[in-house]
Amino acid sequence: MMMNSNNEIISGICIPEIWTKLFLKAMQPGVDSLGPTMLTIKTEDAVSMVEADHPLRKAIDVILQQEDSPRLKETAGIIFPYRVWKAHKFGIDDLSAWYKNDFMPRLRATAPAILRNTYFERMVNYSGESASEEPGNNQLKFIINQCREARERGTHFRQSGLQVSIFDPNRDHTRSAQKNFPCLQQIGFHFCDDGSLGLSAYYPTQVIVERAYGNYLGLCQLGVFMAHEMGINFREFVCFVGSPRLGKLNKTQLRNLEKLSQTYEFN
Repeated sequence: MMMNSNNEIISGICIPEIWTKLFLKAMQPGVDSLGPTMLTIKTEDAVSMVEADHPLRKAIDVILQQEDSPRLKETAGIIFPYRVWKAHKFGIDDLSAWYKNDFMPRLRATAPAILRNTYFERMVNYSGESASEEPGNNQLKFIINQCREARERGTHFRQSGLQVSIFDPNRDHTRSAQKNFPCLQQIGFHFCDDGSLGLSAYYPTQVIVERAYGNYLGLCQLGVFMAHEMGINFREFVCFVGSPRLGKLNKTQLRNLEKLSQTYEFN
């Protein structure tokens, strides 16, 4: 595997744009893994962005289905259950209770062992176990409550406290050579100059074809939810990836997707 060790900065106005730019960089001759990369989105309408049914999503999903890999909405869903939130208008308390007491027990009873962990559970039940009488730390609830209280005082809660931990050394420091969870390590929120909300995320490594688009979608959906709970808009997404790579499919298998990606123009 050849690697482009140069640092990359990729900016855009929507998820398809930054994913396309990332994918095409990795498809360059002699390169299938990139060096440290920062991807950014600045949007005026985050809700429309996360709900848009861009043709690129369908094209990626066709490939994922052929490879028996989770589709984009499934990858996004382990970060944030957007469809359930939109359907039921849950606040953070009701959403967290449903997730911990209903969704996670059903997932653990039916899913293969490798798929029984989710990022959203770490956010609302960090270091907690569904079968334990002691609940884990609901990191999202803490942030929402602190930001609401600060807003009532006409200020912002300190940004150093707007952090959400995913990696848990007690559970994740193992000797396993192949461990697919968690790839996402940390999430942070910040306030933009206009008072809107931004979200940043950190991945040591990321698979571009199988995971990246779904990762960005789920994170932006989480940003929309958090901004809604705070009574502000979600405008900015930043993702740091130490080493993005194409994934298990080779470039020959991805040529049609490459040609399709080259046809899109973003304004």
